[in-house]
Amino acid sequence: MGALIFLLYPPADTKALLPHNRHSSMLPKHHRLTTKQFDHVWSHGVSACGAFVCVRLIASMPDARYSCIAPKKHARTAVQRNRLRRRLYGACAPILHDAANQHTHAVISPKSALDGISPTALRDDIARTLRKARARTK
Repeated sequence: MGALIFLLYPPADTKALLPHNRHSSMLPKHHRLTTKQFDHVWSHGVSACGAFVCVRLIASMPDARYSCIAPKKHARTAVQRNRLRRRLYGACAPILHDAANQHTHAVISPKSALDGISPTALRDDIARTLRKARARTK
């Protein structure tokens, strides 16, 4: 009877009882590059490589937008590519709010499959590579 009452009248704090959002590691759509912006960054951007990722970016843009790609070279199946992109987007989310990255459009691609790399190491490498690419634009 108690379960039936819960289904009919859920408590006010239902979010605590439900599983976390499976898309929580993705950036919001307004922080991702559109197809046109992606093509512009890919063809005219300055590139730099770190230990785990390569970055192409254009600085001096009106807002901060990122795109993460996962080539078939590193992840054969769609499931592996989606997992790889989610890891990259999850690592980019804290970096996006940094003051230095507020006016940047960037495309981030992995150098390998990123297996066994901690999220903090990945985040630090992305931040370091963004600084390196931004220094090349000046």
